[in-house]
Amino acid sequence: GSEEALTEIVGFPVARGAMACGVVPSCMRDNAFTWLKKLILKKTASEIVNDNATKGDGGIQVQNSSRNSPIENIASSPLVMQRSAKTTRPKRIVALDAVCNTANMGSILRTAAALSIDAIILSDDSCDAWYRQSVRVSMGHVVSVPSMRVGDWERGLDAQGCGGEKSIIDTTAVKKNADDSQIRGLPRLIRWLRREMNVECFAAVVDDDASSDVTSCNRNSNCDSSSKTTSTKLFPPLVTLESLSQPSNGSIRGNTRSWCCVLGNEGHGISDEVIQECDNRIRIGMAKGVDSLSLPVAAGILMHGLVQLE
Repeated sequence: GSEEALTEIVGFPVARGAMACGVVPSCMRDNAFTWLKKLILKKTASEIVNDNATKGDGGIQVQNSSRNSPIENIASSPLVMQRSAKTTRPKRIVALDAVCNTANMGSILRTAAALSIDAIILSDDSCDAWYRQSVRVSMGHVVSVPSMRVGDWERGLDAQGCGGEKSIIDTTAVKKNADDSQIRGLPRLIRWLRREMNVECFAAVVDDDASSDVTSCNRNSNCDSSSKTTSTKLFPPLVTLESLSQPSNGSIRGNTRSWCCVLGNEGHGISDEVIQECDNRIRIGMAKGVDSLSLPVAAGILMHGLVQLE
């Protein structure tokens, strides 16, 4: 129970050992796109593993972990399988845009594990989830929440013909919008989640309409980020956890639609390009005189709030 003992258990040695065993998600490369798509379309993580084993796509075997992608090794771990074995709930995804503080990364991972988040998506300019401090602050839960880099997902998407597979939603509106190849990185992934996978995407912000020089854009209408002008930014509507829980405001409570909550950099938040691809901006209602919360605290409140709205 001493600090030295805990450091030895969940600190640098564990991180080194995990990397030596090939379970670091940032190395998964070609499997990221396929894995994320299966995660959203399948009911549980165990179904993904069983499906891979049945089709001969490198079935998940712990003793042969060197043959499998690191994200599959994590997805098939006892911790992840136990959390997802009995649920048919919507998929819960958290995306981090340029989160650079390793302590914040570890805290978010620990909270994500506590709230059964299914996947963590890291922008390419976010810090590594497997840095020593991140592993230590997460109390080792970095191994129980699958994480992936946007760049790895993007390479898998490009290898499959830039997402040419049939969409599960109507693509009529998609054809009217700008070519997806014009955007890259996290904005492209968020657009894919929303349009192709029917995932509801929320961008966490600290501003409100009164203090932001933006024009709200309902995603059910014809306006889109591709139609923005140099003088006006078309941002999605602003909501709060409280407003989403009110039936009169179109509550999402009981909705079976999967969701993704995007969290931004500790200093400047989420980039405009990412916000414009989301369905809604979401903020935490706070008392006057308090303009912001630390990233880990805000992440915990939003994740818990969205889980409660399912």
